[in-house]
Amino acid sequence: MADKIYSASTTAPVNIAVAKSNSRWLNGEAQDVSGARQTACFRGFKILRRNHEDANPFLPQLSKYCVHAVSEDNFPTAAGLAFTAASFAAFAQPIEDLYELPEQGSRSGCRSLFCGYVAWEMGQAVDGSNSYSAEVAPAPY
Repeated sequence: MADKIYSASTTAPVNIAVAKSNSRWLNGEAQDVSGARQTACFRGFKILRRNHEDANPFLPQLSKYCVHAVSEDNFPTAAGLAFTAASFAAFAQPIEDLYELPEQGSRSGCRSLFCGYVAWEMGQAVDGSNSYSAEVAPAPY
């Protein structure tokens, strides 16, 4: 019997599926995921998912699988348009959806989760855990 493939997607044309090794593709090109930041990101998602699975043993054991993330930009890469924040949002959001996790990410990256004018609210926690973004006006404005 073939293994079941679990996937999730977001409006930032991205899809995530389990794979043989953690990987990330951007605009059709493989990205290096061996750096400390990427490794920590994958590891952090897996730990959070494993905790979720431990709390509910009926969930699929997705934390045991590797992740293959694919995204495409619809604007020039590194053009000074918060590319890193948008790229992280496009990378993180579908993994959070797939793993059924609460949203987490960089403070500036949360602004890329909406299409219009977006404000980032810092929150009061020193670690930023209660910061959030909110759409101020929709994209047509």
